[in-house]
Amino acid sequence: MTTLIKNIQLIDGTGKAPYKADVLIKQKKISAIGYFPRYAARLTIDGRGAYLSPGFIDSHSSVDHYLELFPKASGENQIHRLLLQGVTTVIGGQDGISLAPLVYGSLDILRPWIDTEKINVNWHSMKEFLRTLTKIPLPLNFGTLVGYKTMRESLIGAAERPFTLNETRVFKRLLQAALREGALGLSMGRDDLKNDLGFTEIKGVFDLLKTHRAIYAKEFQETGEEMAGALRNLSTVLEESGARAIVNHIGEKPDRTALLELIYSSSARADIIFDVYPQAMRVMPASEVLLHARDEGSALNLRENAQEESLSFPKIKGDAITIVSAPGHGYLEGKTLRDFSKNRRLNLPEGFTKLLEITKKRVIVAYRETKEGVGIEEMLSYKKSVIAAADMHIKIPPKDTLIRFLHRVEQEGPLPVELAVRKVTGLPAEKFSLLNRGLIRTGCIADLVLFKDGYVRDVFVNGVRAVADGAWENKMPGEVIKAQKA
Repeated sequence: MTTLIKNIQLIDGTGKAPYKADVLIKQKKISAIGYFPRYAARLTIDGRGAYLSPGFIDSHSSVDHYLELFPKASGENQIHRLLLQGVTTVIGGQDGISLAPLVYGSLDILRPWIDTEKINVNWHSMKEFLRTLTKIPLPLNFGTLVGYKTMRESLIGAAERPFTLNETRVFKRLLQAALREGALGLSMGRDDLKNDLGFTEIKGVFDLLKTHRAIYAKEFQETGEEMAGALRNLSTVLEESGARAIVNHIGEKPDRTALLELIYSSSARADIIFDVYPQAMRVMPASEVLLHARDEGSALNLRENAQEESLSFPKIKGDAITIVSAPGHGYLEGKTLRDFSKNRRLNLPEGFTKLLEITKKRVIVAYRETKEGVGIEEMLSYKKSVIAAADMHIKIPPKDTLIRFLHRVEQEGPLPVELAVRKVTGLPAEKFSLLNRGLIRTGCIADLVLFKDGYVRDVFVNGVRAVADGAWENKMPGEVIKAQKA
């Protein structure tokens, strides 16, 4: 199968300015780049001056948390929605939670997100998990980090105590095996390491990550000077080990400007980047998003345990919360907390309590920040930032979608479109060791997106046209991807 895409403005993922060219695809790879007016390809697409860029890489995806890789388990599968945004590769295993390795073959850690009884777990190791995925049709490419919390709970359950010396050895062996079998790195959530290992005690972990060209992804719970100290410690460990890291959700910190400056100054000696989200929205279990908002001083400030009658609720904004998933109560999906409460003649605190009660605390919500979009342009101006699509597969789409966001950047700044595209293509591909992806070069995998004026026209995944004229072709050309050595 040969495909010729003509008359396009080529953005190659390196940050180079767009230039006119034609791109020839043979099988799953880019065969040639140039000008081919007489070439007779099996399929010829006239780009009519649109941009052609590498397929977008979502470096912080939650599709695995919702089991959307397994259509029978997730019900109405929404993962193809990402293709319509130009996303061709997603990186799961985020925030300390991954689908492998599972020492005892249990997905209990995912119960806050989804009904885990809908899937039959037939794997334990990362190798077995990735092999299982190769047998499942995927609309786009999937790679995964190893979740620290997943491994910790597999070893010692929910106990809040430090690892013993022997458990530390077992943890490192599990991590090493997962990295050898294809994991892209290690992720940790907000409170991971809180009651466990410090950075100095796990230097061997960073040495493993360096050996396997893997990345460390971390969301920090700290703020202020504690956060600055944590970043300095991370930079020191990265400098000593030669490993690389990505810091998640730093844009939500109230003192982000100082922290970004710290990352920027540290990046000269330590390989560290951070992610930026094109919409001010978080998707997570209700109790977690409410706790998060409380920590950040948001208007949404509910108590941690809504069942305790002795605690009172301060004022909240019910329209800022939308119900994304309510197992057993699908009719609630898409409703705001205000709608839910009003229909039951409850105030917002009572409505939240009732929502947790009827869903047995297994409700997923989308929480929109009150100051939407503030700080995104500032964060994008840093060379070490990458763009993450962040939950754009969910049933409740964010106001600013990824492609419209890129269009807005192109029209309004603060940087040229080719540099913005690099932050969602070539740069994450480099940091997550996705060789032959994220760039338009001869011999690279043909993950491509044709777009113009905030509209995705065509998307290619592994050389297959998965989106044509803005519509999904119901094709499943996705692959399981692993970190590769240079």
